[in-house]
Amino acid sequence: YQYIVSSIFVSSGYIVISPDYIGQGMDFKTMHPYAFETTQNALSGIYMLKATNEYLLSKYNFGFKDMINNKLFISSYSEGGGYALKATKILDSNQDIILNKLNLKLVKTYGVSGAYDVSNTMIDFMYDNVDTNYNDNINKWNAIPGCAQSGPDLCINEANGQDLAVVKYYTANAKPVLSIFLATSFNYYYNEVLPLSNFLDADVITLQSCIDLNNSLTQNQWLRVNCNTLFGQFNTVTDLFMSPKVDAMQVSLELNSVAMANKFLIGPSSNFNNLSQLLAISGNNYNSVLYFSPKTGVISPIFQKVVQKGNSYHFTTTTPVEILSLRYDSEVPNRNSEIACDNLKGIHVSGNGSISCKQLDNTKMWSMNSYFGNNYVSYLIHEDAEPIFDIHEVQDMNNY
Repeated sequence: YQYIVSSIFVSSGYIVISPDYIGQGMDFKTMHPYAFETTQNALSGIYMLKATNEYLLSKYNFGFKDMINNKLFISSYSEGGGYALKATKILDSNQDIILNKLNLKLVKTYGVSGAYDVSNTMIDFMYDNVDTNYNDNINKWNAIPGCAQSGPDLCINEANGQDLAVVKYYTANAKPVLSIFLATSFNYYYNEVLPLSNFLDADVITLQSCIDLNNSLTQNQWLRVNCNTLFGQFNTVTDLFMSPKVDAMQVSLELNSVAMANKFLIGPSSNFNNLSQLLAISGNNYNSVLYFSPKTGVISPIFQKVVQKGNSYHFTTTTPVEILSLRYDSEVPNRNSEIACDNLKGIHVSGNGSISCKQLDNTKMWSMNSYFGNNYVSYLIHEDAEPIFDIHEVQDMNNY
């Protein structure tokens, strides 16, 4: 969606600045520090302000100081939501040396479906066995519960449980990538104090065994093969994340496959079930990362101390901040937004600052998902929601 997102703002006359974070884009030789290092990731965006001004001056002889409108808006989604709040904190306390020199004025920040509470909410979500259920008392994480039961024309697979199977898969699909990335990047920067074996099973670290889904579905058994047979030669998960030849889709496929080989998602049974059938009938989703990730790492004092720096809601704002979230979200629980809102309101606002919190009811909006060889309908999912939020943001920005 990067081009769609940019065009939404550009078409309304805004200059859009989108940074590569450390370890992203061309910088594949460095491990991305992920959400435990929100300050460095926020600075990646802030440094882009000066770089953009220099680019405009060199190419057009026209910089920020030549502009009639010097309003600056900050927005970021999902992992970046926390970076948006952290960037606001940095700019609030450094306006003189950053914004004033560039003739910019921070007007408003939008944090959207962000992972603001990494040390508690996100870690607990990873290790919990999340239930995707229509009953909110059971579905305590507000994970997307399939498709609304509003008739066969829309929810064609509701009766046989297939729509629910798809969102169970979607909920589980995000966890191996998020948890293994966090553990691997933490180990990259703190390997002297906490080995990766404290976070991941040996088979996962060395990518020894993967589920061959394509052949499993035709040979009526869960086939475990060496991951290199399916995905190419990588000695460790660190190599996989830092390879310039691998896109995000392959990373996701391989990490889910290696997690499934450790009983994640499919459980302890070796009996064959079509994956969609298994998920449709299973009362236990088997989506806790405990299947491949011991808790010894995340409960260690050094990890807790470091990852708490990734929590981005501890600051006082002097400018307006709006926190947006989905009613149901299976990838970044909306509990993050609730905690950030509760902590920022009141004493954490001064001067012209304000906090507003809004939730999009995605039971009124839909995503079409292609899994297991068929198309399925669900509530608007995390991966599809960003452009919808951006339309709201640009309408709001035009009022300033």
